[in-house]
Amino acid sequence: MLRWLKAEIRDNFSFRSLALSGFTVLVAIVAAYIVAALLGGPSKYAKIAMILCVAPLFVVIPRKELLLMLMFLFAISLGTGQSIVDYQTDTVPPLYHFVLLQLADILMFILLGLYIWLIYKRSLSHLSIWDTYTVIPLLLFLLITLVSAFPAENVAAVWVGIYNRMGRALMIFFVIFHFMKKPEDLRWIILGLILTLEFQSLLIIAQQVTHDQLIFLPGQDSADETVLEDIEGVGYRPGGTMGHSSNFSKFTALFATVPLAYAFFAKGYWRVLGLFAWLTAVAALAMTVSRAGLGSWLMTSALFPMGLAVLKIVRLRTMLPLFSVFVLMIVVAIGVVMAAAGDKLASRMENDHGSGDTRAPMRQVAYRVIAEHSMMGVGWGNYVLVQDRYDNTEVNISRFHLPVHNLYLLIASELGIPGLLIFMSIIFVTGWAAIQCAIAPELSQLARATHLAMALGLITILIQGWTGKGFVDHLSHIAILTIFAATSGKQLLLMKEKHRKIIE
Repeated sequence: MLRWLKAEIRDNFSFRSLALSGFTVLVAIVAAYIVAALLGGPSKYAKIAMILCVAPLFVVIPRKELLLMLMFLFAISLGTGQSIVDYQTDTVPPLYHFVLLQLADILMFILLGLYIWLIYKRSLSHLSIWDTYTVIPLLLFLLITLVSAFPAENVAAVWVGIYNRMGRALMIFFVIFHFMKKPEDLRWIILGLILTLEFQSLLIIAQQVTHDQLIFLPGQDSADETVLEDIEGVGYRPGGTMGHSSNFSKFTALFATVPLAYAFFAKGYWRVLGLFAWLTAVAALAMTVSRAGLGSWLMTSALFPMGLAVLKIVRLRTMLPLFSVFVLMIVVAIGVVMAAAGDKLASRMENDHGSGDTRAPMRQVAYRVIAEHSMMGVGWGNYVLVQDRYDNTEVNISRFHLPVHNLYLLIASELGIPGLLIFMSIIFVTGWAAIQCAIAPELSQLARATHLAMALGLITILIQGWTGKGFVDHLSHIAILTIFAATSGKQLLLMKEKHRKIIE
């Protein structure tokens, strides 16, 4: 007993132990004074004080990698951050160069550094992004955007576009690929995306009820970018924190079938979360009054049970009751849509409110640009700069200084027809990988249904690309596409690795 007591006194009350304890107390006091001083100063220093308060808590939280990933996935739809490039060129017409260092970017850089360090320490598996074919179209698209700098009149626009889109896409692919170490990790990626979808959906519903923005985040210029009012009767079209309401409609149409898969095949609280997220997303989508978004959502939702049967994810004997439940859910969802925005949708169908009259002349100009620059395009981000030279429309549509509202024509104009083909290959290669996962009997029923939902979600890009320049406007669009590519590619590699170990 005495020996134990002496050992405890020596360990806890030795000079080294007391010095360490005293130093810890001193650091805590200094940190407290710094936080208090920052909080008492200008408001811009409050963010630093909050970081200093939260950082010590992060040290003791278990599974830090998972927490960082969930925070990153949640942040991709927020659109908040600090602008690091924000100026107009002196060209005619002027180009607006804007780079927003988003909260999602900071979290992505942290995860990127973490995985590079783990690769250096050989703490990760030997599987690499170079082992999956789903990364090849992304790399080719990055290459062709770099090549487009040669014909571009404004090279800075090319570099801004590369960072805003393909640079982020490849970094997201890298961190998602290395986070997913086993098939079960897919559910955490889906959880982060469901949470950000749910946040935006509930916020849009609240904005519609109150006709107020409610939340302003750093990086958002004004409420006009988010809550739009159509003077011809459509009314408010809220967009959450994602800017224009079309950004949310594209995001929802692309991803909403995944929560539907969880509503059918997950267990416990995961099923409830999936069902609630799907229904609220449908209600919020209706409030955006997006015809293309609602149409693509309805089509992919209708194809989902057919895919379950064709790919034999569900046995035929259980398909009939499942299909009955699904039809009931669709009826309920359509009822929610009509209750939320039936009059507005009818108004938009009867009268082409918005930019419908501008799309035809925009396409006419784009066709002339493509005919002149069919191989290399005019340069990534340079379409607005050159379109007035090819504008022979009666309405002089180029005076608005807007890109053509057609994703295919915009890419073909800026990157040439080869660039368009490479972009289409991203969608088709990702879809093929997702289908391969959906038919794999080694995966769980939930995982197979999730990958089927991913493949169906890609169809919405093909649909909405005809009516807008979407999927190059917001981080969430290219992020979701990249996440689908990374998870499907990694899933195939994990199955291949499992087969190899069984054979050995």
